[in-house]
Amino acid sequence: MVQTAALKSSNIGVQRPDVIESASDPFDLSISDEVFHLFSNLVYRTSGIKLGLSKKGLLVSRLAKRLKAHGIRRFHDYYKRYKTAKKN
Repeated sequence: MVQTAALKSSNIGVQRPDVIESASDPFDLSISDEVFHLFSNLVYRTSGIKLGLSKKGLLVSRLAKRLKAHGIRRFHDYYKRYKTAKKN
C-alpha cells in the first residue's frame, strides 16, 4: 500500500510517497541471517554455488516470487515446506 507522508517540518508542504507496510499484507518478505544460511547451504549442497550475506537481497528477490505463487507467508515456512516435500 502506498501512502503519502509529509517530510520533516523544515520541508512543510513537500510530499513524497512512502511505502508503508499494510497490516493486511500477509507476506513477510524479510529474512533473518539464520534462515538465509539455511537457504544458502541448500543452494551450495544442490549446485555448489556459495552465497555470502552480500547475496541476501538477491535470494529474497528470487524467492519472494515463489512464496507469493504458493501463498506462503514467510521464508522459513517455504524452507520447511521444501524439506518436508524432499522427505516424501
